[in-house]
Amino acid sequence: MRTTLSSLTRRVAALHTPRFRGISTEQKSLNFDDTVSSFQNRSTFELWRAYMVLRLCQVKVLTNNARALYDFGNRVSPRLTEWALRKTFFGHFCAGIDQQDIGPVTARLQSAGLGSILDYAAEADVKSDGDADIRENLTFTVPSTDERDHSQARTYDYESEAECDANVEIFKSCIDSAARTTDGFAAIKMTALGKPELLQHITNVLQEARRDFRKLIVESEMRSQQTSPPDGLDKAWTRSDGAPFIKRSESRSPMSGKGWDIPDQFYLDSAVTYDMFLESVLRSNIAVTEDQAKDAFVSMDKDGNGAVDYHEWLDSLDMHRLAESKSSVYMRTSFLSSAELDQLYNMTRRADLLGEYAAARKINLMVDAEQTYMQPAIDQQVLQMQRIHNKEEGYIYNTYQCYLRDAFPRVAVDFLRAEREGFKFAAKLVRGAYMFQERDRAKELGYKDPVHADLDATHRNYDAVVARLISMVPRTGCRLMIASHNEVSINKAVQLLREHQIENDVFFGQLLGMCDHVSYMLGSHGLKAYKYVPYGPVNEVMPYLIRRAEENSDMLGGATREIQLTWNELKRRHFG
Repeated sequence: MRTTLSSLTRRVAALHTPRFRGISTEQKSLNFDDTVSSFQNRSTFELWRAYMVLRLCQVKVLTNNARALYDFGNRVSPRLTEWALRKTFFGHFCAGIDQQDIGPVTARLQSAGLGSILDYAAEADVKSDGDADIRENLTFTVPSTDERDHSQARTYDYESEAECDANVEIFKSCIDSAARTTDGFAAIKMTALGKPELLQHITNVLQEARRDFRKLIVESEMRSQQTSPPDGLDKAWTRSDGAPFIKRSESRSPMSGKGWDIPDQFYLDSAVTYDMFLESVLRSNIAVTEDQAKDAFVSMDKDGNGAVDYHEWLDSLDMHRLAESKSSVYMRTSFLSSAELDQLYNMTRRADLLGEYAAARKINLMVDAEQTYMQPAIDQQVLQMQRIHNKEEGYIYNTYQCYLRDAFPRVAVDFLRAEREGFKFAAKLVRGAYMFQERDRAKELGYKDPVHADLDATHRNYDAVVARLISMVPRTGCRLMIASHNEVSINKAVQLLREHQIENDVFFGQLLGMCDHVSYMLGSHGLKAYKYVPYGPVNEVMPYLIRRAEENSDMLGGATREIQLTWNELKRRHFG
């Protein structure tokens, strides 16, 4: 077993769960100003380090040039640079370089009523040469059955495949560790199981399929209203005056809103008929017969009602069908190459194995969110795992980043799908971790910024999603982890939990070194609170540390208050 991993993103997690103290019958209010209670398990040295690190995160020249400063330090003296980081930023945000280092940290958290998620925090992204794939549609060939049979047995054709297999063994060992606890959690990152560029290409395929469905629905509705379809159907759904291009039709699909307010998602209440599908296929000049097109339509029409709704359409492009090369009749150009289909087959095999391994041990498995240009592919894989393992209990969690404009509709669509298909919805809600990357990429490639325009909009979106899902817990038993550092959001959530009397049914999570006063206060009130405890070699966790510094500079808006609370406690300890 390797002691370090490189190349791809790896995040390894095993959760050590404490004995939660139970909810007090008094239901005392959460007083986050009570630094005596919040910091009683923190040493004075740790508080001084926290104060210094968080103050330094406020210095823009440092956070904006963190990578350059790290590289310069390594050129001058690698040993001195690592020593300085371990005493400061690394020491504050990470527990150590390996599992042997982190024992004292997890023991201290457990004594305070908190769980610990051991998180191997090395990170990677798609290579820059993959960016071109966003700009144009790529046409690839689909391998034959003989090629598929041969490729399953051949050796890996690029070195990171072997590393992905090694990551599976690491994840399995962490699931085993979590199995020794109550309410055990483990977390995986899909880019540890497959090539990031592959996830990006699959996302292109899925996005094109979604555009095709919307276009078919709009064209049909416009014809029925004897109106000319607008240009750019895949980009604009309303006129400049804000009025809809088409009227919202009566629901022809079982996937209607059901009380969820989903702006501009009219296509959820619509479905594609066989005539619409055939006409579009023939118009696209795809080399298929009418019988082949009919077979493809019937395979998509799972309920046999003669119409394919939005989810049936996307389900026809699920990861397993793509991996087995069964997708042959679609109005899209972004097919996967033979090599990518091989990699996809391996990635789905690894993810399925981990889902089965966790569910068999009754462990909750959280799949981390990643960048938007990979997320739809990740969502599709998580969906396949949830359908299998969330029938009785919600073992497989997807992660939703609520700083994204489409977060609420995505949660709504996935929740309604789970209800429709009879499996438990399970979600971890975060504000988001890739804002700078997302905005830089959107600007560079010329598409709309997917992140909310300001922090207040992100807060409103996050609170709306949390409130909606909490209200669903009593009726549906859906599983929810509220991963937030925002005091206002947490207080709102706790109040809602008390109103619904489900304090023991929802989890809270925060990162080590961020909003520790919130975590310890939740633990002291018997709520199920957990800390992500990252670890790994200093050089490999630098992307993680840089993101922590960036978030504490201005994104989350909570660092200034945490600095003040830490200073208040230091003054109390030193001067009474």
